[in-house]
Amino acid sequence: MHSNEFRNVSIRGRMAFGIICFENALKHFDYDVEDWQMILRELWSFTEIEYIDEWLYSFAEYKASSILEDLSFSEKGFEKLTRSEYGILKKLYFNSDNLIQELTDLLFWLGTVEMYGQIVDNSPKTLEELQKIMNVMATNGIQLPQGSLFLKFSFTEDGWGKGFTREEVFE
Repeated sequence: MHSNEFRNVSIRGRMAFGIICFENALKHFDYDVEDWQMILRELWSFTEIEYIDEWLYSFAEYKASSILEDLSFSEKGFEKLTRSEYGILKKLYFNSDNLIQELTDLLFWLGTVEMYGQIVDNSPKTLEELQKIMNVMATNGIQLPQGSLFLKFSFTEDGWGKGFTREEVFE
């Protein structure tokens, strides 16, 4: 599978594909998906949120590189994460495979690379970020989601597409 197959899929749809890749990676490493619900809820909020830029600031606190950065909680200046949530995430990431950590950063870039620019030509930037996720999955022998599930999320004039839930992916 190649990211060009997603040329007519909205950025939200591309993100949903990436999130399900993340879920598949969690299962691949036999992690309890329930332990990761805090991150998954935040990731899935991208596909529903009205103002995407709100997600940028929120998920920036959840991604592995932010959590594992060698600073104390108070030095990080988190606005959303509580000290307790930070402790849970730090433990999860610290005990996870580097691939899981890498995927959170790749998902962040996929969701934000077009945030403040003009989207042209069906967003080749997000297709590049999506391809990076696909490559990581393939390199590690992790199954990709069925691409046809995402074709219903059309690339609209603004590129982002209409909001939807995780459940709608599988309908």
